[in-house]
Amino acid sequence: FLFFPPVQVSAAYLAIVLFFFYLGWTAVQIPFLAWSGEVSGRYHERTRVATFQTVVTASALLLTLILPTLADQLRPGDGGLKLALMGGLVAVTILPALVLTLTAFKEPPAPASIAPREPLGRVVRAVLGDRLLLRVLGSDFAVTLGQNIRAALIVFYVTFYMGRPEWAAGLFLFQFVFGVLAGPIWLKIGYRLGKHRTAVAGELVQVAINLGLVLVAPDNMTLLLGLTLAQGLAQGSGNLMLRAIVADVADKHRLETGNDRAGLYYSVFS
Repeated sequence: FLFFPPVQVSAAYLAIVLFFFYLGWTAVQIPFLAWSGEVSGRYHERTRVATFQTVVTASALLLTLILPTLADQLRPGDGGLKLALMGGLVAVTILPALVLTLTAFKEPPAPASIAPREPLGRVVRAVLGDRLLLRVLGSDFAVTLGQNIRAALIVFYVTFYMGRPEWAAGLFLFQFVFGVLAGPIWLKIGYRLGKHRTAVAGELVQVAINLGLVLVAPDNMTLLLGLTLAQGLAQGSGNLMLRAIVADVADKHRLETGNDRAGLYYSVFS
């Protein structure tokens, strides 16, 4: 319904389809993130797991961006072809992904008894009462907000300020190529400095890069390309470190209270 729609698509049709799409996406994403925090209990190993997640996600996004670009070369302006290619990618990859999900890691033994469901008020208090979790959430909010503002404005920046609309999509691809390569680099830095210092260092680098955009003149594409390359290398540094930190915060909460709320913490983080 989303990738292979009928010829005429109304706003109501799109709203309903997107609602159920993101409902399903949330149902997959939250346990997937929580699971990543439980694969290992070791501090640096969690950074490694989060890094692999980030690299694979960036690689998939890169491939998803390449397909519409190829479609533009084959049939310019054919939106249906772009959607079909992206939908086909989902259909081709979902089966091996399902097999890996079911077989890659052994499930721990089921608990003898399932804890009763907690009232919503107690769950909310558990989140609001954990100051460390709130600091991580606030940090992630700031990081994601900055990235989304940049992503929303960069197309207009390149198209209207630089006067190079043909570069708008290409710069995204350029950035993501280096974003894929950056994961292992930040993993090594995380091993050396620890997660929280690495997250701060990565965000300071991105602040410097974004401030550098102010210095770019409309005729200086070389400097813009250099800043885009640097942004790609710094991309995701804070996100992956904060994602790995959530599992540590959930561990601290479990040791102090006896309650395992990793799934809850990752759902709030998402």
